[in-house]
Order: sequence, then structure tokens, then C-alpha cells
Amino acid sequence: METGDQFTGHSFMSYITRLSSKISKYKQDNYTELISFRRRMWPDHPSHLDELHWNWQFQDNPNNPTPSPEIWIFKDDGQILGHQAAIPVLLKVGDAYYRSSWAIDLIVDPRFHNKGIGYLLTRELNKSTAVTMALGISDAAYSMYKKNGWIDMGHVPTFFKILNAKPLVKKRLRFPVVSGILSILINICLKLRDALLIKKVGNHVQIDQIDHFDKHFDELWERVSDRFSLIARRDTKYLNWKYVYQPGTNHTIFQMRQGDEISGYIVLKIRHEDNKSVGYIIDFLEAQEQLTPLMKKAVHYFRKEKVNIIWCCVLNKRIEALMKKFGFFRREFNRLMIKVNNPKLELKVPRKKDDWFITYGDSDGNRPWNN
Repeated sequence: METGDQFTGHSFMSYITRLSSKISKYKQDNYTELISFRRRMWPDHPSHLDELHWNWQFQDNPNNPTPSPEIWIFKDDGQILGHQAAIPVLLKVGDAYYRSSWAIDLIVDPRFHNKGIGYLLTRELNKSTAVTMALGISDAAYSMYKKNGWIDMGHVPTFFKILNAKPLVKKRLRFPVVSGILSILINICLKLRDALLIKKVGNHVQIDQIDHFDKHFDELWERVSDRFSLIARRDTKYLNWKYVYQPGTNHTIFQMRQGDEISGYIVLKIRHEDNKSVGYIIDFLEAQEQLTPLMKKAVHYFRKEKVNIIWCCVLNKRIEALMKKFGFFRREFNRLMIKVNNPKLELKVPRKKDDWFITYGDSDGNRPWNN
């Protein structure tokens, strides 16, 4: 028996069963309608990029377990009203790999919010993956996830480093002459500090800009991956898909060599936001104790490109100490939650928070329409 929004146990289960029957895995004939649905829900996204980016994000991902994208659709009366998408990854947990996913793009038509559709869509995703992860979660999604057994892993730290203080000082001081003089003095101090830091680093490796990743980066992954207990596999196919072939955005990639051996890489990006130039350290990987030269290169590159501020999102205790050494300050923006669906990993995964390695390159933090 139902009274208003009150359900008995039986009627509630009947309601959930009816809703669940309207959820299906994406099929090719859903494509046109799904793109139309996304454009209705996100009218501010560049329409010329949405289709290209969708094909890249969901169709071309080298970690797709099947030829079909990992997307679940809620459809009623012949109309798409919601969808849940995922970015499949191979998650290294200890010495083994597990098919896992970043949950992204949970969208429900506003007319049908708070009816359980989002929960059911996410439940379908969880059935297909060992660990489901979500980064940068809204308050509404957080509440829903928490009620349904997701684990709150806290925040993935975000670090920032100011290279040009002028925009910040100008915003805070109303007197142009004073703000101009103060900006010059602060910038001189910032440059001197970076010059001293970079001088201490020294030069004992060769760093070159590249336009794609070759087979040597598979060798790098095999050498360095044992250092991490929890990390998404970063092999050559994944790196090229993520940073070379992504439409609508340009990444600057540097590789580091020691002799004939690749010992690391770093992926950078520049955006123009609020009339200022912003640099992002998107992703990196390096042999033991070899990240310092790559950070030196990043700071030098961004200074040359007249970037105002650098942002870097990374979860890893060892790297956090290095960020502070290079003059970065810590903020907390991106909430991380996980749902462990493989019983073998229920205790192992949550306890290893300090061993996770996550950057902007994980999940979908560097979409082109974040510009």
C-alpha cells in the first residue's frame, strides 16, 4: 500500500523493480538520442566538441572490456531521462590488476530528481567493476553514494604555485600604482626563490619534448609500477589515448632520459581563465627519486610561457613533500569516494589511502570544456 511518498517494503521493492527494468546498457542505436540528451543537460558545453570528445572518451578507450562503451541509460516512454558513464581502467592493487572504473557523467533530467534513478544507474555500473571510483563529487552525489555503501576517502590534495602575483595583487588592492609596485617586488622574490631551487636541482638527466609515447614507456611502466600499491595502469596505449589523441585540448609532454633508458615523463597543459594564464601539471611518472628534474622542467616551461599560476592535483605522500619543496601550497578541492565491489578487495583497498597515486589525468579532470 502506498500513501503519498510513503512505501511499504513490498511496494518499494516493486517500485525499484519497475525503475530497474527501464535501465539498459548503451547500444549503438542510442547514439544520436544520447548526444541530444547530453546537449540538453549541458547547454554550455561546446557542441562541436561534445560529439568528438564523446567518441574519444567512451568509444576509443583502450581499457574498454567490450566493444560497447561503459554507459547505462534510463529510458522511459521512449525518451532518455538519465545516464551513468564510466572510464574503465586497469587498477593495480598490490601485484594484481582489476578491471575498475571512474564513475563520471551521472546525469538525471531535473524533472526526475530524487526518484532513485541515479542510485539505480550507479548500481548497474558497480555490477561490472571491481572498484568504482569517483572524484570531484557534488554534495547531492556524496549524500547518495554515502547512503549506498561508498567509502569517503577524503580529498585528493591540490597544490598551487604562484609565478606572477600581479593579477592577485591587482584584485585585492584598489590603488593601481601601489599594486603595480608591490607586484614587481613580489615577482622578483618569486623568481629569485625559483632560481635558487632550480640551481640546487642540478642537471644529470636529459629532458626532451615529445609528441607521442612509444614502446619504451611500456618498459618504464614495468620498472616503476611496483613502487605503487594502488595506481591505474599507465602503459603506452593508455598514455597516447589520454594525452595525444584527446580532441579539443593540447598537452605538452616531456620525457626524461638517462642514457638510452626512459626514466620518466610529465604532461603539462595551459589554459586561459579569467584573463590570466594558468598552468596545469596533468600527469607524471618517474623512476625512483627522479621526479625533481621533471618538476624543475615544468616550472621553467611555465615561466617561459608567462603562466600566472600552476596547479597540480596529486594523491601520494612522497610527492606531497616534493611539492612543498618546490614552493607549492596545498588546498583541498576534490573529494574522492570509492565503492569496492570485489569481496577480495573489501579490506585491502580502503586501508591503502596513503599508497594511492592519483593525478589530474585520472578520471576526467582535464576535459577541454573546463577551459
